[in-house]
Amino acid sequence: MRLTEFKGKSNNLQLLKFLAAVFVVASHSFALAAGSSENEWFMKLTDGAMSLGGAAVSVFFCAGGYFIAKSMNRVQNGVTYFKIRILRIFPCLMVVVFLSAFLLGPLVTEYSLSEYFKDTQVYRYLLNGVLLLQHNLPGAFQDNPYLPTVNGVLWTLPIEFLCYIACFVMWKLKFLEQKKCVFSIPLVIFGTLGIYFVAGKAGVSGLTPTIRPMLLFYMGILFFVYRDKVIFKKSVFWWHMSALVLSVPLQLVNAAMVLCFPYILFYLCFAVKQVSEKVGNAGNISYGIYLCAYPIQQVIVWMHGDTMSPYWNMGMAIPFAVAGGYLLYRYIEKPLMNFKGRRLA
Repeated sequence: MRLTEFKGKSNNLQLLKFLAAVFVVASHSFALAAGSSENEWFMKLTDGAMSLGGAAVSVFFCAGGYFIAKSMNRVQNGVTYFKIRILRIFPCLMVVVFLSAFLLGPLVTEYSLSEYFKDTQVYRYLLNGVLLLQHNLPGAFQDNPYLPTVNGVLWTLPIEFLCYIACFVMWKLKFLEQKKCVFSIPLVIFGTLGIYFVAGKAGVSGLTPTIRPMLLFYMGILFFVYRDKVIFKKSVFWWHMSALVLSVPLQLVNAAMVLCFPYILFYLCFAVKQVSEKVGNAGNISYGIYLCAYPIQQVIVWMHGDTMSPYWNMGMAIPFAVAGGYLLYRYIEKPLMNFKGRRLA
């Protein structure tokens, strides 16, 4: 099966997005509840190379690269493209940030309410709504086992928006056309190597969690640009799966994620039997789950008052996060998507 033969909406992808959002919650439970992620499943499985949350984020970025490039190619207009992207990412984000600063913070702070609202950090926290990261609120989660960060997942959103900009630049340079896209490949390879070289000289470490999502986004773009050349075969799928598994003892997990994971993901999305639309609709609330789960998990730990079982934390947090994701989708995302559809029509 060629990728171009798939028509319509991938319910499988929607389901995978929902599962990825839940996996992020499960992954964070270990650090937030116990104070360390060393016992997290994927961290143990990959000898610390990647967490389950990192694998889940890879789903969002890789699939995002494909569908964002598809969107850019469809609208062929920068203003419309960025309007769509802004409506997608910012309204729910701003709601969660506002509620965190003015509802959650006052409930969990160690400060008095007058001290809390006099602290300028409360108002700086609102900068998260425009992707200028502020991690803490005054007196909030100070005694939690892990960092007192209110919403640790927000770090991915500036990277995501940078990927949107990069996709637009590729369109302007006509790199979304097959004949010219090939010239972007050496630029990305040598650019990545250059970043790691400079970072090594400067003593900067820990770049992999940032660079890997961007490379996966780029791989998603490549799959869109060369979609007529992508052939899905079960044997090739299993070769990629085998390479990914073998990368663990060889300590090549990050390279294998970039090179092998995209084929695995898109095979599951497009080349296997689709789940029902009703099941796939669970993916609609994935972004909302992603945004609200971390502070919910911090609240659960704060109420517990000490380290707790990660499994208790994820078991309690997931239902609340799903409910929060549904509310954000039902009252923010869905009305805006309907509005966006009418405007584009």
